[in-house]
Amino acid sequence: MQTKFKENELADEIRSFEEERENIRKIVGKIGGKPSHKARMINIIFIVLVLGVFAMSIVYGGKVRFFMIEIGILLLSLKLVYFLEAHMRLNHFQFWILSSLEWRLDKIDKQLKNLLRSQENEE
Repeated sequence: MQTKFKENELADEIRSFEEERENIRKIVGKIGGKPSHKARMINIIFIVLVLGVFAMSIVYGGKVRFFMIEIGILLLSLKLVYFLEAHMRLNHFQFWILSSLEWRLDKIDKQLKNLLRSQENEE
């Protein structure tokens, strides 16, 4: 009778784990999927600034052209740093989620092994 109880408890734990896994899958999908409104606005601002700077470099000649090209390169570099930082945060979050899933799987695996051992001992 006690093994039935442990089996039910284990089945409940597995169902809970499945639900948690689906929730995590949705969260990771949101993070790695569609860009947020803030990210879109930052991208639009960078595009407008870079295009404006390069347009000014074409319209104005001489020394202004080189200065504007340097500012454009600086803006592109800043955008690249922003992109890498955002990607690094995403990777860190995904690593954290995957690590927690692994720990939960290990815990469930240990519980299952203990349940099987106790069932073998009862037989």
